[in-house]
Amino acid sequence: YWASLMLYLFGGAAWLLPLLFIYLVRMELFNLSWSREFDRVVSFVFFIGISSGILNYYSLDIHKGIYPGGLVGSSFSQLSMVFFSVTHTELLLFMLTWASWVVIARFSFIVYLYPLQNALAQIRLRAAAHYLWSHFLGLQEYLPRGFTYEGIEEVEEEIQPATKFEELLEEYNEFQDTEQDSIVLYKADEKTLQEASHPELLRTVPPVKKVNEAGEEIESETYHLPSTDLFATVQDTGDDALIKKKSEERAKALEEKLERFGIKGKIVAITQGPVVTLFEYQPSIDTRISTIVAREDDLALALQALSLRILAPIPGRSVVGFEVAHAKRKPVLFSSILKSQAYKNFKGQLPMVLGKDTLGHNIVIDLATMPHLLVAGSTGAGKSVGLHSMITSLLCARTPDEIKLILIDPKRLEFASYADIAHLLFPIVTDPRRAITVLKWAVETMEDRYALMAEDAVRNVSEYNKKRKPGDEDYMQLIVIVIDELADLMMTAGKEVEFLIARLAQMARAAGMHMITATQRPSVDVITGLIKVNFPSRIAYKVTSKVDSRTILDMMGAEKLLGKGDMLFMDTKGGIQRVHGAYITDNEINTVIAHIKSERKVEYKQITSIQKLETKEETDELFADVLKYIANKDELSISLLQRVFRVGYNRSARIIDQLEATGHIHPADGGKMRKVAKEQ
Repeated sequence: YWASLMLYLFGGAAWLLPLLFIYLVRMELFNLSWSREFDRVVSFVFFIGISSGILNYYSLDIHKGIYPGGLVGSSFSQLSMVFFSVTHTELLLFMLTWASWVVIARFSFIVYLYPLQNALAQIRLRAAAHYLWSHFLGLQEYLPRGFTYEGIEEVEEEIQPATKFEELLEEYNEFQDTEQDSIVLYKADEKTLQEASHPELLRTVPPVKKVNEAGEEIESETYHLPSTDLFATVQDTGDDALIKKKSEERAKALEEKLERFGIKGKIVAITQGPVVTLFEYQPSIDTRISTIVAREDDLALALQALSLRILAPIPGRSVVGFEVAHAKRKPVLFSSILKSQAYKNFKGQLPMVLGKDTLGHNIVIDLATMPHLLVAGSTGAGKSVGLHSMITSLLCARTPDEIKLILIDPKRLEFASYADIAHLLFPIVTDPRRAITVLKWAVETMEDRYALMAEDAVRNVSEYNKKRKPGDEDYMQLIVIVIDELADLMMTAGKEVEFLIARLAQMARAAGMHMITATQRPSVDVITGLIKVNFPSRIAYKVTSKVDSRTILDMMGAEKLLGKGDMLFMDTKGGIQRVHGAYITDNEINTVIAHIKSERKVEYKQITSIQKLETKEETDELFADVLKYIANKDELSISLLQRVFRVGYNRSARIIDQLEATGHIHPADGGKMRKVAKEQ
């Protein structure tokens, strides 16, 4: 009876139904997720209906005595004749069949057009057209003056890519594993980059009016933001099918292993990212989450995974997440995110590229809303590359009239490539004592801005700048302070640095000043409680211990990361998101820096104004007496001054700081007494 009913409804197309039933059985046997296979099942049912229409339309009578396509096919044919012509009906049947099979087979035919596209890109179409025009058609005399085939050939030779694929792949492999997927990178030579910097191809901003010291207006050239053509592009190798097959095998092994431990449940969804695959596991209602978490190492062994991280549970969901690392990573390049719609359509004031999440979505954040960022991770985890990505994305989005940078680099090497760009307020700060002076300047600037905003009756920089334009004398530029190694500053003058950073973090947001502070030693003596509480947004790269992870994020998990850019990002709401950091090459950074230097020269703040700040504080009235006292002393301490001059701790500490600032005593050396500087 069922067979008769199916033949009556679908005709000869009813013979496709067993294939559908076989696939449904396969889904049950291999625990395939309905949420991921629903579209494929619906498309197969839809294809059976379309097949009925095709059989009836072309009168392909498989079973005698009934309609070739059954009731469904007959109804489709009659309905199509009312609205469409014969040609349109045939075209409709063909397109619907094609569309259904694309969904069923999970196959995109367009990928086979990529080799053709690459082949066409290598053809010198302009030179070939000129050759055909002049030699075969005999129309050489009608060409524009100076337009010769030889000249075109020379130009084509000049703009050939100068950087080979092997060189770029070697540079990328310094950051990634050597056994990565093969990628195709394209880089242009210097001439091509200059042509890409043509004003017609660049985003431009209105000319900025400038005045000289006499108040007279002077001409200023238009500043062009760096073009995305300056960055490398990547062609995906398209091995998602292999990763998907491996993921299905791991899902089955994961369920079997948990069941052996007495944990019942099933995988309800599998999501593939560029670096990890997320398995969403729904346990039975009587399962304790702590039981699953306790089996983390056993599950990693069963899956043969490089790294396994358990999300118990996934926030807002009734499932447990298992993040399992791929055997081979897919490249996450800075250029692919910079050219994406996520970055181009970003509306924030200070857009910064982080990378891609576990689902493969591009992650771009706004530093202005954070409003400060704390970055920590062990050596080699990708922290420096992440800082370069953040800084470069700011340079590509904002002009020197909109933002200014203060770069503090105690290691002297990390930010050296950004020297003398127009966005800098001061030369790159490498001396820790000089860094304290610059931070004091930032605090004073913040207080001055608050006074100006109070006079204008506004609450923040955005409202203050609404009546002004970038380049105006009273326009308040956004200031971003980047500290690469906080530990060095804390070792030099811990209490003073802690106070200045905390002061800026508490109040600088409304004044348009934001900080990015990074360290490779995430211990409590570097990331103190006062600093930590004022940095609600944090990034943790791979660390060596659970203690370090708790110091940064107040939770474990960073010790399970893969390194080389893999990070956990905590937003202002306290939510944790795993992000795979974007990789930017040194050549790309140098190209952007060269473009900025060609557009505008740097104008640093006057050094004298900073030197005045160092001696701005009034000296203590006992200062002269202390100088006489230490004339015959070799060492000095705060407690010694307290006993001799009968003063409190705070006053004694201020006198010690003043003595150090004026060069009368040496900087602190751990917990030892201060050495008195003797005149030569």
